[in-house]
Amino acid sequence: MKTIKQIIKQCEKDIEEDVKSLKFIKGIDFIDIFPISQEHRQLLDDEAKTIATIIEKSGHGNFYVFNKPVETRFGPLKIFRIRMFDETKLNWVAAPDFATTDYNAFVELYKNDNRFTYIEAPTYNGLEFKTPKSLICFFSELTTDYYKVDKYFNNENIIIIDEAIEDYRASLKDIPRNIY
Repeated sequence: MKTIKQIIKQCEKDIEEDVKSLKFIKGIDFIDIFPISQEHRQLLDDEAKTIATIIEKSGHGNFYVFNKPVETRFGPLKIFRIRMFDETKLNWVAAPDFATTDYNAFVELYKNDNRFTYIEAPTYNGLEFKTPKSLICFFSELTTDYYKVDKYFNNENIIIIDEAIEDYRASLKDIPRNIY
């Protein structure tokens, strides 16, 4: 079974062509990792505890901040979630969220493209891009902004977790970030 970093590398490879075909792409913001079984989910959560710090447990999976950002082809990755096992997500190893250079222009350009589905939630909206190789989301609010991820790191990208967790817990919102 693949490790977290192997899944990230596989996802990079799988989505590269699709990402290159899109305009207004700034970089990776977040990644959802899909385990292939309940056992795999447990192994991934155990691994995550050795390379990251859990910042939230949710009904869809645990959110983590890497102890040191993982460099990807699409920029540094600081936050991820190990999803609950879901048989409907077995076509993809992971689903990254990307930041755009101009979110409104991005939505306007792709809102009628049949590869995209509009997502509306109580606190944000976005577009989900889906092909046989890619499942990518583009949201009005970045996950790194919602969780104030930059507070977890100093200038050398070294995690300063105690202060950050305290600040984060003090600022929790009543509405969960990912409800779908």
